[in-house]
Amino acid sequence: MLVVAVLAGGCGPGDAAVPQQQAPPTADSKSDVTSSRDTAQDQAQQRDAGTDANHDAAPAQAVAGTDVAGTDVAGGTDVAGTGVAGTDVAGAVAVSAGGGHSCGVRTDGALRCWGENDESQADAPVGDFAAVSAGLEHSCGLRVGGAVECWGNNTSGRADPPDGVFAAVSAGGLHSCGLRVGGAVECWGNHNDRQTETPPGAFGAVSAGGLHSCGLRVDGAVECWGSNRAGQADAPAGSFGAVSAGESHSCGLRTDGSVECWGDNDDGKADAPAGSFGAVSAGESHSCGLRTDGSVECWGSNDDGKADAPSGSFSVITAGGDHSCGLRTGGSVECWGPAAAHTPDFVRWADDQPARSGAAPGDTAAAAAEVRAAADDADRLEAAHQAAAALAEVEFRAGVHHRGLASGAYHACAVRFDGTVTCWGNNDRGQADAPEGIFTEVSAGIAHSCGLRFDGTAQCWGDGIGVYDDAPTGTFTAVSAGGFHACGIRPSGPIKCWGDNHYGQSVSPAGTHTAVSAGTYHSCALNADGTLKCWGDNRWGQADPPEGTFVSVSAANRLSCGVRTGGTTECWGDSYWGFPYSGSPVGPPAGHFTAVAAGRSHGCGLRSDGTAECWGENNSLQTDPPRGAFVAVSVGDEHSCAMRADREVTCWGHYGLADAVAAPEQAIAPSGTFTAVTAGWYHSCGLRADGSVECWGDIYAAEIDPPPGEFTAITAGSSFTCGVRTHGTLSCWGRDAVGQSSPPSGTFAAIDAGDGHTCGLRTDDTLACWGVNRNQQTDAPAGAFVAVSAGELHSCGVRSDGTAECWGYNDEGQADPPAGAFRTVSAGANHTCGLRTDDTVACWGQNYEGATDPPPGAFASVSAGWWHTCGLRPDGRVECWGNNWWGQADPPAGSFTAVSAGEQHTCGLRPDGRVECWGPAFVPSPEFVQWN
Repeated sequence: MLVVAVLAGGCGPGDAAVPQQQAPPTADSKSDVTSSRDTAQDQAQQRDAGTDANHDAAPAQAVAGTDVAGTDVAGGTDVAGTGVAGTDVAGAVAVSAGGGHSCGVRTDGALRCWGENDESQADAPVGDFAAVSAGLEHSCGLRVGGAVECWGNNTSGRADPPDGVFAAVSAGGLHSCGLRVGGAVECWGNHNDRQTETPPGAFGAVSAGGLHSCGLRVDGAVECWGSNRAGQADAPAGSFGAVSAGESHSCGLRTDGSVECWGDNDDGKADAPAGSFGAVSAGESHSCGLRTDGSVECWGSNDDGKADAPSGSFSVITAGGDHSCGLRTGGSVECWGPAAAHTPDFVRWADDQPARSGAAPGDTAAAAAEVRAAADDADRLEAAHQAAAALAEVEFRAGVHHRGLASGAYHACAVRFDGTVTCWGNNDRGQADAPEGIFTEVSAGIAHSCGLRFDGTAQCWGDGIGVYDDAPTGTFTAVSAGGFHACGIRPSGPIKCWGDNHYGQSVSPAGTHTAVSAGTYHSCALNADGTLKCWGDNRWGQADPPEGTFVSVSAANRLSCGVRTGGTTECWGDSYWGFPYSGSPVGPPAGHFTAVAAGRSHGCGLRSDGTAECWGENNSLQTDPPRGAFVAVSVGDEHSCAMRADREVTCWGHYGLADAVAAPEQAIAPSGTFTAVTAGWYHSCGLRADGSVECWGDIYAAEIDPPPGEFTAITAGSSFTCGVRTHGTLSCWGRDAVGQSSPPSGTFAAIDAGDGHTCGLRTDDTLACWGVNRNQQTDAPAGAFVAVSAGELHSCGVRSDGTAECWGYNDEGQADPPAGAFRTVSAGANHTCGLRTDDTVACWGQNYEGATDPPPGAFASVSAGWWHTCGLRPDGRVECWGNNWWGQADPPAGSFTAVSAGEQHTCGLRPDGRVECWGPAFVPSPEFVQWN
């Protein structure tokens, strides 16, 4: 059900695990002559789908190029031009045009630069890279693992990047900028026009221009800084999906697909044509845009033909100083303008001038290619091992942990940096017993898995129904394991399928193809021209693909999904069994994606900024991906997995996967002493003795980045946190989509954060609530109160006479408190608990797994989590009851002074001020798997 490939930085024929076309960029970064920067966009790589025999699971995987929209991003894998093991890879996944030189990232992760080299700007370093950006007289690359390296002219320090991990990089005229993984922008180099004085806050993309820079905020707004002599830093209002800073002008791609440019308009370079685009790049004196149909249109100065874009389909466009380049959907690079000598073998010029070979000085990738070529000799196997070992060493030094990722129905597999395959999860039929040897990709199905060996042969393992576990002889460039069959792509492009053929799903179609995805009872392929072809079971229309061109396809159970050339995602087939979330129709959210993976009842896609977005059924939290940028995503039955830029694997969703998980970070408290602690959904916070706040855990919406200053109380919600400052005013941080982090003015004595809303007790004893109010959970009643608590969709308070009162959602009786007097109250998801004046605990609402069955006896405090509750006994012991899937109701022994129950974890404060948390505690798992 999915096939996984070697990502950028991988090796061998598996560089195209599902040989696919590159997805058109939805965001660009430019390159210009006095400033140049590229728009090498995230390349779409899709893997495949499958399903579970008993549950119609349809695991699938999509792989995208790394990083963030609007920056020089590479990724994806080559299709055309890759062959069987023993041949060198002649393709690219990213290209960036600079002032007088250009650079590209090959499918094996190696850099190639060509053109002017008077400042050594074309002397690309060795190693594996995920992205590259060519500037005026210098270049910068993003190594696999997130480190930035620059070379060439270093006047003003433009080629001296800071240490740390980045998600993207952009080389400009006299300066460079990088996007940190958390969304912060950092620039270095010339500062005369304040072009390196970056504004605070989170961005999704950055582009370094001549003497100015532009960034794309996470909300779609464009903000520019630096020189504004021609108005190039006066970004228009509205929502954008990408931005590109040129020499003295800038261009942005609006969310409706139109292009708008501002600043210097000499030669009409800011006069963008009408119509719909998928990407834009601002150069020195001209601009280029990528139409949604893959064609390129340029405007502005046309000296030397740099604006004469050739016909045909492209996936990436970059405008430089005296030339332009584009990445063809097959992986080749085509440039137009003055032809440069000694260009790599994957580059050609639009005037049909033969590309001249010549690798960048010091490039050792050629040596690795020679080793791979030796695999055609008599010592083929030994040579293949040598080549894999050599490339693995390079990857290891670069911080590459894994090359490929695949999620099956209830198991998952990954290709390690050394080419070995490891699997974990359900193994009842041997599907997780990976064989020894060196692989370039892996695909996980229902009860079997298939891998592509370094020599191009396919091998499957697991218990087969039929013969799908007996791969045919010969070599492949990609393989995909489906429900009860498998398919592979031969080196020249034909497809070969084998196994169960009850619905015709194993019929090998004619033609040349660049990607294949085996579903449960049907299969889909991407034709060489970008159109789709599906065959097999079509009872729900899952084998009737729409017209038009696509860059990836994913066949699931009763539906299929694909990413169109313009970056939008479309699904077809049965909507109920496909994505039955609240009766939603087939299809993912709107906007641009670079990859999509369809499963049985949910799907996930990668946005152009590398973030994952999922939709569909969420019964096991499989559609709640963690925050951050990813390069690949894979969907199983009730779980999903993704690979970050450093090739670490993160999974979320169904926690019943055998050998699945270690404790997540929210249960790992920092050292030192605290005076208070609060557990949110996926993060926790503690109050230090000096009044400062420290948080840890998931960083989905910066909820663990507290502001400086002193606080007297704190409360952690779902993806936000609030605190009471020493003078009674409130400060909140984190997600604020519904106003939950926008507190009212005034002074407060207490505060409590829920799911999407917050409630506080004012110093005059009245209540105030804010945030989402779809269930009237923020309609606080009037009168005097002594305590308040915000739950998921309801809120509760204790009046001054001791009676409890709740408001909001009440489908399970969670807002119907019993009579009697209370000291405090704590609202959970669908239940509530209160501490009575006689020190006993009473709970009401949904009694899922005993959440409302408190033990008898006296308590000093009580805290209701999602489906569990914990109470503090007078002697300091913590006792919990209710759901204990993640060990959140198993408190450690010893004495505590406070306890706070979150969603899947609980934290307590020890008498000596130390914080101790408990939560997900599962059987051992592979060391690279982390669950959120």
